[in-house]
Amino acid sequence: MLVDWSPVPVSATSAALNALFARALADFAEMADWLGDSGRARWAWTLHTKLAQGFEVFWDEERWAYRDQMVDGVVQPSVSEHTTAAAVCAEIVPTERHVRLRTFLLNRSPMFTRSPVAAHGSDADGAPAAAAMFAAPIPDWDTAQLVVGAQPFFRYVVHDALALLGAADRLPDLCRDWGKLLDAGPTALRETWEGGSACHGWSATPSRDLLVYVLGITPAEPGYARVRIAPRLGDLEWARGAVPTPHGLLEVRVDDLSVLVDSPVPVDLSLREDQPSISLPPGRRMVPLT
Repeated sequence: MLVDWSPVPVSATSAALNALFARALADFAEMADWLGDSGRARWAWTLHTKLAQGFEVFWDEERWAYRDQMVDGVVQPSVSEHTTAAAVCAEIVPTERHVRLRTFLLNRSPMFTRSPVAAHGSDADGAPAAAAMFAAPIPDWDTAQLVVGAQPFFRYVVHDALALLGAADRLPDLCRDWGKLLDAGPTALRETWEGGSACHGWSATPSRDLLVYVLGITPAEPGYARVRIAPRLGDLEWARGAVPTPHGLLEVRVDDLSVLVDSPVPVDLSLREDQPSISLPPGRRMVPLT
């Protein structure tokens, strides 16, 4: 499934799938622009704009979120973090809603998770029947109050959205949710929060986010010709790590006093969202935090 093993509707008119499609269009347009293919970029952005206009039907002003589905012209009441997070990542939400969307995604108390494959891979229970695994979810929860939370795989979309909404510093704490998976099996990650088969690479969201958001290492230009480093430690005292690039290994260490960068390419170092970035040449540099 393109969403994940959660009771998020993907039949009729699915808001989550439309948002994911919009994100794909934006990514396609960006790559087309890189390649100088303005025709395809224009096609993708035109379709993206039309989708954003139609997506407004899902907005729920009272819940500060987007609803999940429309059936026969009627928007259904269920809400998930999947749809709202995907919409943020797709850049199809008005900027004046960003504060409300961030509040919605950070409010974990009404969120619950459930998976039809929780027993998959379990010697005790066996795998569920295929029909049950792929059956369309029928809400049996309080759709006016509760929010369907994402499984480990789709949480990368939630974390992407929070970073775009200026809450990257909250991700170290959110990554602690993976403690329950490590408690269940310290050498492998299971498929869902509730169980599922073991050793799922797609459950390893923190392994990417600790590099991309906590250390803040992302390519500033295609092929890592230039790199952006924007560390956001949150409640951590320090973090360090390395990312392989086509030009060599890039290493970063951050604590509350300084940022140490050893990069084979030029760096744009962003210490705070409200400050201009610092340009660093290739090599080893230490920048104090003031």
